[in-house]
Amino acid sequence: MTRILLLVAGALHFLFMLGEFFPWHSPILFQWLSMDLSWSNVAEKHFVISVVHNAAIYNGIVSAGLFFAACAGAGTTAHGTPRTMAYAAAPSMAHDATRMATVLLVGAAIAGVFGAITLGWLVIFQAVIVGLVLVGLWKVALLKIVAQWLPPAKVRP
Repeated sequence: MTRILLLVAGALHFLFMLGEFFPWHSPILFQWLSMDLSWSNVAEKHFVISVVHNAAIYNGIVSAGLFFAACAGAGTTAHGTPRTMAYAAAPSMAHDATRMATVLLVGAAIAGVFGAITLGWLVIFQAVIVGLVLVGLWKVALLKIVAQWLPPAKVRP
């Protein structure tokens, strides 16, 4: 489930990136957020569009990181059952992927809350999705820690 949520969060950030990049002269998200503004100064408008393009790069990086974390095995089960071939080959990669996903998701959640405050409350949707993915990651991590403290299960003959 965590892997699916990571892929959904990655896909959302990929869509944000597309909305911030295209069409190049006036990106979709720029048009949506500046509907009530009249641009008397063309230079200011172009500067804001450049900032929106810059945000697209950041969303692309977050998207790629989340896709990598999902494919590298972030959020594997508490019993060590591999969910990907990468986990089976290198368990530490899955642990590192979980850490990387956590860092990216915390950053995305903070950006989502900041965006909701500065751009409008509709942006909070992104922060809520990211929060749900974080809860899934942390739940799996907590189960892994608890499983390490429990005695090994006895195998019945």
